[in-house]
Amino acid sequence: LVSDARLIEVIVVANGCKDNTIDFVNGKMESFPFTLRLFDEQQLGLPHARNRAIKEASHEIMAFIDDDVVLAENYLQSMLDCYANNPADLVGGKTELLWEAVERPDWLPDELLGLLSCKDLGDATKEVFLQSDAIGCNFSFHKRVLEKIGKFKVGLGRSGKLLIGGEETEFIYRALRDEFRMFYEPKCFLHHWVAPNRPTLKYMTGVAHGNAVGFVFAKPPFGLFKAGKWTVYYVFKFIEHLSKEWLSRLQGNMNNSIFHKIRKHSQIGFLKGIFLRITGRVKIEN
Repeated sequence: LVSDARLIEVIVVANGCKDNTIDFVNGKMESFPFTLRLFDEQQLGLPHARNRAIKEASHEIMAFIDDDVVLAENYLQSMLDCYANNPADLVGGKTELLWEAVERPDWLPDELLGLLSCKDLGDATKEVFLQSDAIGCNFSFHKRVLEKIGKFKVGLGRSGKLLIGGEETEFIYRALRDEFRMFYEPKCFLHHWVAPNRPTLKYMTGVAHGNAVGFVFAKPPFGLFKAGKWTVYYVFKFIEHLSKEWLSRLQGNMNNSIFHKIRKHSQIGFLKGIFLRITGRVKIEN
C-alpha cells in the first residue's frame, strides 16, 4: 500500500529467460496496480540486469528485490517514509526466510542463514555503516548516489549458475566510502523464498566460496604486500576450519563439522579471489 500509486513503477528485467516470464508479465500489464514495464536483457548476469533497470528507471529512488520474495503490505510506503524521515541515501531492509518448499535442516545454524539472504539487524530504524548491512534482494538507493559513483560493476555478481556474489556489496562500499549514508529500516520487510536446492551442503559451500571471491573484488586496489599478508591470514583460517571440521567429525558432531566445512570454503574463496585479483585474470568493468 502506498499513498499515491503514481509514485511507483515496477520494472521487470527478463535476463536471458527461457521460460514463460515475458508472456506472464505481459499478461499482468493491464490489471497491475502500478506502472509495470518489462525489458528483455540478453546479456546474462545480475549486474547487467540491474544496470538495465537503472537505465530504464524514471524515478529518484531505485529499489532492488529478487523474483522469489514476498513483500510486506507496507513495504513500499515504509521505504519512502525512511527516505523522507532520515538523511538516507541508501536503505536496507529486514529479510526473513520463507521455509515453504523445504524444511530448515537441523544442521543449519543461525550464523549461516545469511548465505540464504537472511538479514535481521533488529526492530529499530538506524544508521548502518558496513557494506554487509544490506543485501541484494532488499535494498534501495537515491539517484544521487548513482550519479556520483556510477552503476554496478560488470564481472561481479551471479551469472547463470555461477555463484560469485558481490556487485551490490561493492556498490554499497563505494557509496559509503564517498560518505553517502545508509539506514536500516525493519519495516521494509520481506520474506525470501527458500528453494529446495538451496539449504544443501553443495549449494551453501558454493555460495560461501563465491561470496568470498566477490568480497575480495569489492576491495580497493591492493598490491603484493597486502595480498601476501591476506594470503597468510586466510591460509591460517583455512587450516583452523579444516582442523575443526575433522575434529568435530571424529567426535561425532556432524552439525559442527558441516559448519566448519562451509567456513573452510569461504577461506578458499578469499584465497582464490586474491589470486585472481593480483594476477588480473578476472576483469571488472565499470
